[in-house]
Amino acid sequence: MYISNDQIFSANDVLAGEVPTGNTSVGTIANVPGAITVPNLSDGNYFLIIVADALEDIDESNENNNTLTAAFEITSGGGACPTSLAGYTSLGEFNGAAYFLSNDVSKPVDAQVAAEALGGNLATIESQTENDFLFSQIGELVYIGLNDYEVEGTLEWWNTIPVNFTNFDICSFCNGNSDEMDFVVMHSWNGGWSWSNFFNSRKYIVEIPCSSTLTNPSFNNSLLAQNSNQLDLGELMIEKLHPNPAMDFIFTTIQSPMELEVEVEIFNARGALMKNVTIFLQKGENVNRISISDLPGGFYSVYIPTAQGKNSTKRFVKIRN
Repeated sequence: MYISNDQIFSANDVLAGEVPTGNTSVGTIANVPGAITVPNLSDGNYFLIIVADALEDIDESNENNNTLTAAFEITSGGGACPTSLAGYTSLGEFNGAAYFLSNDVSKPVDAQVAAEALGGNLATIESQTENDFLFSQIGELVYIGLNDYEVEGTLEWWNTIPVNFTNFDICSFCNGNSDEMDFVVMHSWNGGWSWSNFFNSRKYIVEIPCSSTLTNPSFNNSLLAQNSNQLDLGELMIEKLHPNPAMDFIFTTIQSPMELEVEVEIFNARGALMKNVTIFLQKGENVNRISISDLPGGFYSVYIPTAQGKNSTKRFVKIRN
């Protein structure tokens, strides 16, 4: 299942979940429960595209009837905000999001990875009021989500919201922006911002949206069944990925239940397909080297479409050359 800005299934769509239909006969309809993970998207109208046989592995008389599209709307708020997280101190709620300060320090990229694992991002600050709300609760320099890690001089929030507010205060002993200084910190003495580098470990503020609500769904849980003779790939998984962060290449360790040819896709943080390679797997554990020297610095996901659920993807960080 994919979330899309339009009704056309493409590589730019974001994978949101999978629903196994079991050994259901071809041509029948299976009523199965389905759940999706809503990524950190802006409020608005989207399409949920449900795709059967996405890789066209099954020969069919009609290959053009494997998608089901439904419009829905994402609206923030209306759900409960988390009030506690192990390893973090709650800073409270502001404008439909919960904020937490880490108890331990991390490098900025590791901090963002940790924030994503919690369902959020390093804090995005869009107003002086929001800045003051957070500043009043910190006692040291802390990382927020603003950076120019991917393109020097181009400011971005990790959650890709447009940068419409900044609060820089480059004091006499503060770091300004440079090739080495790519990550923004908030000052504990006045709430101003300055810069820090990739290797400095600091506490950080995580922002987690309160539960998003999907409204106006126009479909039920009916899915067209796939061929019951399709291979059982439940044991196909990406076991690990290293090094992480990486610069020129990554090694993937993939466990396969049989000899198999798979497509390995690499998506950037915005869900765009950046690279696609075909790998032949032997039964058992396979270690494969994938070149990433042609990718710009940033966050990426390695994805095997034929694997299932959490076994299908691993994230890594590409260090900017």
